[in-house]
Amino acid sequence: MYVIAIAGGTASGKTTVTNLILNTWQEYESVLLPMDHYYHCLGEHPPDIRARQNFDHPASLDHELFIEQVT
Repeated sequence: MYVIAIAGGTASGKTTVTNLILNTWQEYESVLLPMDHYYHCLGEHPPDIRARQNFDHPASLDHELFIEQVT
């Protein structure tokens, strides 16, 4: 198993590069795990707490769940 991590700022081309890789390596079984799916759920928090959430901070992501699902 290989893991390729693609990181970068907003609008830096991450999706474009990812799609190029997936299209180039179609003969390999590949899984895309967007980090957008790993934000901590804020649904039970009041709106003022949700509004203050910094989604750019690493603590906003559930890294443990991501690692569990990759390994």
